[in-house]
Amino acid sequence: MVFGLVSVGASQKVELPSLVPALVALAVVALITSAGFGAKANWPRRYRGVSDEGLAKITEEEYWIASDMIGSRRTAEVRVAMVVEARNQNNAKAFDLARGIIFQVIGLALLAIALIAMLAR
Repeated sequence: MVFGLVSVGASQKVELPSLVPALVALAVVALITSAGFGAKANWPRRYRGVSDEGLAKITEEEYWIASDMIGSRRTAEVRVAMVVEARNQNNAKAFDLARGIIFQVIGLALLAIALIAMLAR
């Protein structure tokens, strides 16, 4: 769409309304920003696993000679911590994706406004 606007303006040697180049420039910035957020959303994240201290803790003798209930609870604590971390990372990815979509909509809206302004002249 951007190339179409530019080629129409350049090929016909028409004078574009002063608002059109600014709108196209803002649209390009918004679309590049959208692409950046999209790339950030797809970038692999580091999910925190069990720490070395946590692993050392669950191998201490007191947990192995204690009842099964204590061992089950420690295992559940580790799993819950991993699920919470995964949810936090997924929420961050979703937030980046939402921002990318918002900037894409803004960029396309600016291009549409530029096209309308150009056709309405």
